[in-house]
Amino acid sequence: MIKAIVFDVNGVLQRPSFRHFFPYVHLSPKELYTFYRLSRSTSFKKANLGEYKTREELVDALCKELPQYSEIIRRVYKKRWENYFVEWRSATRALEEFSKDYDIYLLSNQSTDEKKHVISYPFLKYVKGAFFSCDIHMMKPDAACFEAFLKEYDLKAEECLFIDDSSKNISVANQLGFLTLKKDFLFSKKKVRKLIEKANTD
Repeated sequence: MIKAIVFDVNGVLQRPSFRHFFPYVHLSPKELYTFYRLSRSTSFKKANLGEYKTREELVDALCKELPQYSEIIRRVYKKRWENYFVEWRSATRALEEFSKDYDIYLLSNQSTDEKKHVISYPFLKYVKGAFFSCDIHMMKPDAACFEAFLKEYDLKAEECLFIDDSSKNISVANQLGFLTLKKDFLFSKKKVRKLIEKANTD
């Protein structure tokens, strides 16, 4: 019986706002692609594990690791996250609807700096618990991250639907017993309902 729905944040509840981001920091498409490549850096991983408490610490680490991109890094990080990320309106409406029947949780890889922006979203009022990598010093798809989440909220994997846009995260969650749904570009409340109904009648 599914009792809880667990949402990732990036790519599920929030998305990059290209319309605002391009003119705001004056990046060309090529420069933006370069910036996205930084998300694979060691410094980004350390940020998601909570090793940097401020944006300045992360910027300094990124510039030291990737000095060839330092000008782009400093230009982008001068601006606030709300000028880069926006919430998926359809997903937020879904949280409001689902919270009437299920407990809603967040399980997301976030740096301390990013987390400050995420917890400002209106959809937090529908969330019973939020579990961020920067607080627990573990990241998805590490199985230990999922297990720590379940222990924190006294949940059973088989009673949770986990929604994420990462195939690796979905695979690990499946192995641990979660019901899972990989989010496509559009968020379908109907698909979620059907999946839960099928799981609860099998």
